[in-house]
Amino acid sequence: AVTAAEPVVPGNGPKPVGPYTPGVRTKDFLYVSGQGARRPDGTEGGTLEQRFAQCFENVKAIIEASTGEDFIAASAA
Repeated sequence: AVTAAEPVVPGNGPKPVGPYTPGVRTKDFLYVSGQGARRPDGTEGGTLEQRFAQCFENVKAIIEASTGEDFIAASAA
């Protein structure tokens, strides 16, 4: 059980560029920082659609690293 804030850094996502954590998990919530289009190998590129897709893949990797399960649903506020 999570009792305090825990950092979430997925092993299959791009490494953070600055001094931040891609995700922070608390007891009931997962907070995900803004994600860019960097691939896990650190490169960027492709069409606009491919870059958008990569952003969402990066968010998905953070969610899955937090729960240990496949992504199910998300809410944006």
